[in-house]
Amino acid sequence: MTALTLSLFIGILTFVLIMSIFSLTSRRAKFQNETAVASLLNSYVPDSEVASGNQTQVVKRNLIDAIGDVMISEGYQKRMRNRLVATGKQDMNAYRALVRRKVVGTLIGFSYSIATQFDAGLNGALIIVLVTAAGFFLPDVLTYNTGTKRSLELDQTLPDAIDILNLCVESGLTFQASMAQVATILEGPIADEFSRVLRQMQLGQSLIASLQDLAARNNNDDLNRFVSVIIQADKLGIPISAVLQEQAREMRSKRRDRAREQAQKVPVKILMPVMLCFLPGIFIVILGPAVVSIVRAFAGM
Repeated sequence: MTALTLSLFIGILTFVLIMSIFSLTSRRAKFQNETAVASLLNSYVPDSEVASGNQTQVVKRNLIDAIGDVMISEGYQKRMRNRLVATGKQDMNAYRALVRRKVVGTLIGFSYSIATQFDAGLNGALIIVLVTAAGFFLPDVLTYNTGTKRSLELDQTLPDAIDILNLCVESGLTFQASMAQVATILEGPIADEFSRVLRQMQLGQSLIASLQDLAARNNNDDLNRFVSVIIQADKLGIPISAVLQEQAREMRSKRRDRAREQAQKVPVKILMPVMLCFLPGIFIVILGPAVVSIVRAFAGM
């Protein structure tokens, strides 16, 4: 066993031992902390749904969870909760999976940087810190990216959902039955969210409260505007069909504007790939024979 391998093994063993001691000494406090995290993750879930046992069974904690409890502060737990809610996954299992990915990423980044930068001096120490931090924050970046993609998918499918709602309401169905039709016909996050609203209403929650939970779970401007309009129409007694028709027209117009905006960004986005990849090849094809001819001419002189 080389000195580098022995030092790496001792460093990892020391790190795990320290984390284990911290987790054992603060187990009781961390259990209370886990209860607080669970309440935060269920803040958008009605009490009737929690009491019905509809939540996924929580897996048992292990050493990685204990290390994650030591590494992650209470304020950071709230930010993680918000990122999970944006992805549509807000149960305790999703939170623990994110914590485990962060701990494993941190250990991998620390081990790899120690193995490659052990004798690199000050620059090596800086690289160790940066790689370890990258392993810790990479799952957050991936979770944020997933939430952003889900929000964009909501923007794309919301006009179609409102059109189906309007068609069903005009056909004589109630708003609740129309939402059930949308959840059956469509796929993706909008169908999942409408199914969640229907499940909350079946458990005894009112339509307005369920729609407010829908807006709170998703930080989406179009969905928030739709929920606000529906709630206002329900309070004022306005026919829901006219409101849905106007909302569908507005959402389609916004979707066209977003598509036009994305199309206008295409020339700017393809400018650098064209300059770096396409133009050099064109120059070689066009100017290559001329350069060869000039070189031969000068060589003949």
